[in-house]
Amino acid sequence: MNGLPQRIGARGSLRIGVALLALAVATLTFAPPGRPGAAVLTIFVASIVLVCGVAITASLGLPRYAWPLTIATALSGVVLLIVSGDSLA
Repeated sequence: MNGLPQRIGARGSLRIGVALLALAVATLTFAPPGRPGAAVLTIFVASIVLVCGVAITASLGLPRYAWPLTIATALSGVVLLIVSGDSLA
């Protein structure tokens, strides 16, 4: 029995995973009402750099480096939640 990741393959899974990471970070940055502050935009730019790092390292076949970058991107999403917590309430 194969699930969706097996059906779409490694490259497709990578593309979808990177797109979901970028979409999550963009949503956390731009969805709250009002303009994002300088701190939020700085974290957003750093997160996008991390997402690009995930895409590059994973496509080069370096999962040892791609995984920590993925975790760092997820942690940047948590930081975005904390920094923009007042506007989410």
